[in-house]
Amino acid sequence: MGKRFKIESVVTNNTEEPQKKEVVITYALVNAAAVNVRQQPSTEAQSIDILKKGEKVQLGPKEGDFTFIFYGFDYHKAGYMMSKYLKVVE
Repeated sequence: MGKRFKIESVVTNNTEEPQKKEVVITYALVNAAAVNVRQQPSTEAQSIDILKKGEKVQLGPKEGDFTFIFYGFDYHKAGYMMSKYLKVVE
């Protein structure tokens, strides 16, 4: 699990300082031989990639049986994967 900070600011005047908000980033490992990454949270959606067992992903929000994930170098790619194929790591 990692931590990142997100800068939030609502500027109502020029004297307001931006506030840091702690955001907890959660990671998981793919726990099946090969799993499709899909464009939408559905088994009917087009597969855009395949991840193999042991690959690390960053978790986003869950939508039904799917989780939105970020993956690849510096987690620059994104898509949906069935949640049952992900094992959360700390």
